[in-house]
Amino acid sequence: MVLGSDNQKLIWDNFRKIKTTEELIAFSYKHALNHDLYSHYTTKSSAKCIMTNKQLKFTNLCNLNDLIEGLYLSEEQKKRYFIFCFSHEITESFIGWTNYAEGGKGIRLSIRKENCKRINSDKIEIFDDNKNIINTTFNLKIMDVIYYRNIPSKKGVILIYDGIENNNFIDDDFSEIVKCNPVMFKNELWKYEFETRIVIDIDYFWGNQMYASFDGLIMSEDIRQVGGPLLGECCDYDCAESKYTGCIKYY
Repeated sequence: MVLGSDNQKLIWDNFRKIKTTEELIAFSYKHALNHDLYSHYTTKSSAKCIMTNKQLKFTNLCNLNDLIEGLYLSEEQKKRYFIFCFSHEITESFIGWTNYAEGGKGIRLSIRKENCKRINSDKIEIFDDNKNIINTTFNLKIMDVIYYRNIPSKKGVILIYDGIENNNFIDDDFSEIVKCNPVMFKNELWKYEFETRIVIDIDYFWGNQMYASFDGLIMSEDIRQVGGPLLGECCDYDCAESKYTGCIKYY
């Protein structure tokens, strides 16, 4: 569990009280745009691409590292969903550094709340690997991931958000909820990621990844940390110096 402000504790209290699917879905969308920072742990080469081109790379659901995500979707259905991941944890994630940022030698990019909210109002273009514009219909949503723990011999689950557990959820068949919202939920094994994700649901595109351009979303002054938390090294690119002083959290 992370330490938070009084406002964060109120959010956790509200999460504990959720009983229905409608309340749960609304909670995920509402709070996805209200975190102070959104951090993306990545390699130096990927960070340079983001900074130079103002483009985020989205990965197809079929190629994510959680092999059971999209469990109730066919392979054809999975090809519709492309995802870019942030962590909204208020302190640095040591696992984020080691798993996604070159073993602690990469870069963490963080954007502020006000810039993340621009996702819904920016002009957005999507591109394939060859930088060709993809001309097809798509929807974009930003959501907080809700984690779950199955209860043996029952259809229900225990829900988890920011390490807080909800034991009050009463909707019976959780598998049906996941089928209708296939990219909002993950097994509790991934709860350490504190994930907020941008999801593109596209009508037709058969690639493993795509790029999305957001005017003004990623700017150089939004970089909070360069290099790993233990190394403190700087990269060779035109990046601002570290402005974030959160403590490293070990699990």
